[in-house]
Amino acid sequence: MKALILDNLTTFRFLLFVCACSYALIAYYWLKPTSSQLKAGLIAMFVQFWTGLLFDAGLVELGFWIYHPMSFTALNVPIDLHLNWAILWGLGICWLFEKWPGANATPAKFFIYMGAWVFLTLSFDMMMVDWMIFLEKYSPHWWIADIAILTSVQGFTLWFYKSINRTTDQPCQIPLLPIIAPYVRSLVYLSFLICLFFIYIPEQINVLMAYFDLHPKVYHFDKTAYPLLFISVALGGWATHEFAKKGEGTPIPLDDPKFLVVTGPYLFFPNPMQISGILLTLSILLFNFHWANLLYLLDVVLVVYLIFEHFESIHLKEHYGRFFQMSASWKITLTPKRLDQVFRPTLFIDSQCPLCLRLAELLRKFDLSQNIEIKSLDDISEGHGHHGPLKALADTKTTLILAEPRIPKGGRETRFLYSTKGRAVLRLFGHLPMPFCFIAAYEGLPGVVPLINPFYSLVARLRKCEIRKT
Repeated sequence: MKALILDNLTTFRFLLFVCACSYALIAYYWLKPTSSQLKAGLIAMFVQFWTGLLFDAGLVELGFWIYHPMSFTALNVPIDLHLNWAILWGLGICWLFEKWPGANATPAKFFIYMGAWVFLTLSFDMMMVDWMIFLEKYSPHWWIADIAILTSVQGFTLWFYKSINRTTDQPCQIPLLPIIAPYVRSLVYLSFLICLFFIYIPEQINVLMAYFDLHPKVYHFDKTAYPLLFISVALGGWATHEFAKKGEGTPIPLDDPKFLVVTGPYLFFPNPMQISGILLTLSILLFNFHWANLLYLLDVVLVVYLIFEHFESIHLKEHYGRFFQMSASWKITLTPKRLDQVFRPTLFIDSQCPLCLRLAELLRKFDLSQNIEIKSLDDISEGHGHHGPLKALADTKTTLILAEPRIPKGGRETRFLYSTKGRAVLRLFGHLPMPFCFIAAYEGLPGVVPLINPFYSLVARLRKCEIRKT
């Protein structure tokens, strides 16, 4: 029987995928997830697929097991194997968790739940180990690696699932754990997309060219590719940071920002993430450019246009209404576009601080669009209807507070993102003309803010204006 299956492995793999999809439909109609649970479940399924594939590739490199040579693989691992696992276990773990232990999960219930999943999966693997048709051979200690991948990947999948559709001030519902930050979630998504569109698909194009015995002339435009690569990474990284910091979301539509993002690169570009993707595709292809790669680039441009025109813009209009109409623009400009009053940030400064007054003077000179309103911190202490958190920040005797409005989905009560000291200065750069605006992108780099804040405090002490005079 095993030999027969191996002789018809492609057909068997397809049947397994059909069975997995059938299970997903049964689970959907049985468990009846809400629309938000459905979106989060699809994201969790993807996370289990991607992290499981990477973890499995590492275990293959360590020699715990080796797969038979076969088509449709990546990193020496069958892609459909992890796709089936993600459909079966990813959706099952997440949607069943909503039934038990549910929103009132305790640490004990959580560990019982995860332990049961790991035990059941490991038991199935041990019973079927001799019938694992994908495996060519495995080590005597394969079960240790199996426990490791089951515990880490399935646990991370459930944690990821409960972090989606939540703002940073909401609990995760996984005992003892906070929500996974939007930065981390963005890194997981973008790492997959980069590997798919800029490594795997171009490689498959070359394989197809060789299969059909096509050998087009290849051109190398390295001097053009490197600057484009830098610009695309900087633009995409900056936009991703704004999504995470101000929008509390990611560039992926199923895990989109909870607040409308109109600052950062959106002051200069109509859709910086899509532009970054196109530029990144072009820069990668310019290293080995031929007519097939040009067709691939045109396909990427077409897909990007269709996604924004027929899906993303409709989604944004539905959730933000007139606020999206206020911010929408198809122009690419060298100076920031003029923001509507509801989106304009306010900079509160100490009117007795020489450093702050100098900063305000420079802003008035370079803020060509006049988007930034400058006020005195005394306006807060005298009480002019400002929010409690702003008053609390002012009472800490800081000399600089940047308050940026945030419009949530549905256009409900406006919230604010508050920045102080060095972080406020970095974010202010985002309102300056090009190329100075790109300095604001450094806020998203790990370790920059912990360094810039002490530097700002040092300069303020030297100027004798770190502590407000009261």
